[in-house]
Amino acid sequence: PSIGGPRTRHMLHPGDVFRTSVEAKGQDGVLYLKLADGRGWVFQKKPAVGVLCYRHQEDAPGTYIVTHDMAAVTSTVALGRDEDVIGRVGFGDVLKVVETVFSEERIRGRILRPEGWISLVNMETGKRWAAKRRS
Repeated sequence: PSIGGPRTRHMLHPGDVFRTSVEAKGQDGVLYLKLADGRGWVFQKKPAVGVLCYRHQEDAPGTYIVTHDMAAVTSTVALGRDEDVIGRVGFGDVLKVVETVFSEERIRGRILRPEGWISLVNMETGKRWAAKRRS
């Protein structure tokens, strides 16, 4: 697969859910996903564009591990300024996310300890602050 490769007549739209049968990391660093129904390949993100799709179940309530040191915790779901930060969580901390919402190009998670909201992932860039722990 290649970002510049031939296109099919099939299209995916925002919010579409699909299954994959193969994941392949290209030499260009892009993660290529083969659609399980045989329609072709898609890519997870495009350079200079950002993230195009993500694993649906990854950013649902559950147990998360912080992957970014000193991730900010705010009191509201809205992204805040430095003065809105009420706490921080460190790399490797385990958090219980009880609610997730899409806000300002990010998926935000409400946590219980410390009580507040953190960014889980930036949907434009793919930057991740916490990843769901596999059971």
